[in-house]
Order: sequence, then C-alpha cells, then structure tokens
Amino acid sequence: KVVPQSLVEYRIHTQGDSVRRIFDLGVIVNHNTLFSKLRENYFDRKSKDSRLRFNKLASRWARESGIKLLYYKDGEVLGKELIRRSFMLDPKDPKNLETVIRVNLPKAFYPRPFGVSPKMELTLPEYATLEWAQGLFSLD
Repeated sequence: KVVPQSLVEYRIHTQGDSVRRIFDLGVIVNHNTLFSKLRENYFDRKSKDSRLRFNKLASRWARESGIKLLYYKDGEVLGKELIRRSFMLDPKDPKNLETVIRVNLPKAFYPRPFGVSPKMELTLPEYATLEWAQGLFSLD
C-alpha cells in the first residue's frame, strides 16, 4: 500500500488559523496520532519505497514540530532533537538543512522561526519530555 500525496498535504487552513496553530502543541499530538494510524495501515517494512515515503512524512512533521517547540520555555532541547532527526530522516530536503543551520545560529539571526511571536510565554506540559519527543513520528 502507498500513502497518497493528498494525505501528506491534508492540512490546508486559513491564515488566521495558521497563526493560532503555530503555538498549539495539540497539533503535534494529532499529527503523531495520524502518523501512527498511517503507519499501521500503510507502512510496509520490506518496501524501500514505503520507507522513503514515511521517512519524508516523518521528516516534515518532525521539522515543523521541532520549530514549534523552540517557542516554548525549556523547549529548545526537544525542538533541536526533532530538527536533528528530521535531517537524519531526509537529508536531501533543503528545508531540513536550512533549519539545522538556522537553529544553531545565535538567536539574533533567527529570532522568530515562523515570523511571529507568542503573546505570552509558553510553558511545556509535563508530558513533553525528551523521551516523548524521541517517540514522535517513529517507524519502530
């Protein structure tokens, strides 16, 4: 079975909703749930094509989730872990390389990853640990 491209691009929404979703960790949890369901139904461990497609999807969502976590107080370690993993999953994606470079520059060069800032300081929930981040979008 192959994951249709439409499932990768399912997240079309309005600009206002986009800004709200930047700071919503529930989106990460929902994407991980969707990824798990897709993995259960479509992932074929024996197929190189299946692995490449799932790595690409996991890479994209790990990168986006990592950037989102950078906004949170104490989220830098988790965000950088997801961004690092994103690059390892799909090193040919230029966005992954750009993101790895940008998050390792001083903050003056990369102060707001999505071009907006939260209206208040964001605190990670208790479940958001390094182990949690490492388990997101996993094929194992």
